[in-house]
Amino acid sequence: MALEDVEYDEPLIDPRLFDDEAWAAAESVLEGLIPEDEPVRLSDLVQQARLAGGESAADMLRLRAMTALAPQFDLIAPGRPSVLAAGIDGVRLPDGSLWGDDLLVGRLAPDEDALRQAGSDAEPGFTHPVQLQLVVGSGAAR
Repeated sequence: MALEDVEYDEPLIDPRLFDDEAWAAAESVLEGLIPEDEPVRLSDLVQQARLAGGESAADMLRLRAMTALAPQFDLIAPGRPSVLAAGIDGVRLPDGSLWGDDLLVGRLAPDEDALRQAGSDAEPGFTHPVQLQLVVGSGAAR
């Protein structure tokens, strides 16, 4: 019994997948966030991504910001890159195509001087608790 050669149609492209350009545009906007700066409104970041890479890049950035609501705190360590973080302050998203909270998005990085100081003051076997706090100055909220 001979097997028939099966001809396949073109592979289906999942419209929910993001292409390299959308990833690059969203990443370039997020890489512009500096840990020492105040957080930036999600709506502003989405607009930057939209200008850089279209709706797909805006959607990618929005999804990245949503995952930043639960940042990976265990990655915050001296010498490591900053971690994307987001917080809710009760302002609604003014974007017509998106809905929900207009998050405050920023980067978390350790204060290496404070960690060194805490380490030199620590008693053997004693660890100091670390508290991270989202601080919004007068310029971040609008």
